[in-house]
This record gives sequence, C-alpha cells and structure tokens, in this order.
Amino acid sequence: MEHIEQVGIYSGDSACSLSTRNIKSEVLNEIKLQTKKLAMKINICGFINIQFAIKNNVVYVIEVNPRASRTIPFVSINIPLAK
Repeated sequence: MEHIEQVGIYSGDSACSLSTRNIKSEVLNEIKLQTKKLAMKINICGFINIQFAIKNNVVYVIEVNPRASRTIPFVSINIPLAK
C-alpha cells in the first residue's frame, strides 16, 4: 500500500492506494528485495509488517514488526488472510 499523504500524517488517519500509484518499478523491486532479506534475517514465519520511506528513489526502513497489521483485511483481496 502506498500512503498518499507526505510524512507527518499518522498512518491510521492516512489515505492509501493499493496498488501503488507513484512508486517507480525499480523502487518497488528494491522494496521486495529488502522485504525478503529482512524476513529471512529475522527468521519470520507468518506475517510481517514493514514500513518503508522513499526519498529521491532511495528506500529507507522505518520499522519491522513480526505481526499482521490492521491493513491485512484490505490487502488480502479474495483471500481471507485475517482468519
């Protein structure tokens, strides 16, 4: 999910887009790569919640949580992941 607002808006109050609208494919590929590396490094089995920030096409990790977030029901289109 891509947050529409800039930095400073609490994520629970922000508008989001799924799929992303403004992120370049190279940056999305980097996010996917970093997600896999993080999950493998901290030995995740199940859901992982990662918040990334992007500035000048550089990807930064804000936080990583080994849990499902409240967005799971929204991103699990046609698959009941929350169950």
